[in-house]
Amino acid sequence: MNRVARTLLNVMRIEVLLAIGLIIWATSTAAWARSISGKDFLSFATSSGEIEKSYAIGYVHASFDALRIWGYGSYCIKFPNETTINALQDIAIDYAAENPDYQEQPLHHLLARAWGTAFGVEKSEEQSCITE
Repeated sequence: MNRVARTLLNVMRIEVLLAIGLIIWATSTAAWARSISGKDFLSFATSSGEIEKSYAIGYVHASFDALRIWGYGSYCIKFPNETTINALQDIAIDYAAENPDYQEQPLHHLLARAWGTAFGVEKSEEQSCITE
């Protein structure tokens, strides 16, 4: 096998290994995100570490997007138009700290309760909470 062919083969092997690593990382991250509790969130959000705070704010942002569009069960949270991610995180931190009974639940349940309590909810028969 000539030198060029060997180099191309090595590059292809590296690409395959990188793809496998990316798939493993993505599935483990998704599993971790589903298992985070209110207690974990409170620990991350109030941590002095930047990585932990980034996890918390990322989860808040993703949860806000999902709840704003699809709601929670058959309920839509009435988020104000000027809602900021930092304000949502502050509401979630306060709710988690004031309601230790909910800290063991999955975080998305705690966030839906916190934001539903703060902003109110309305029953929806639609599949989406976005209204034109």
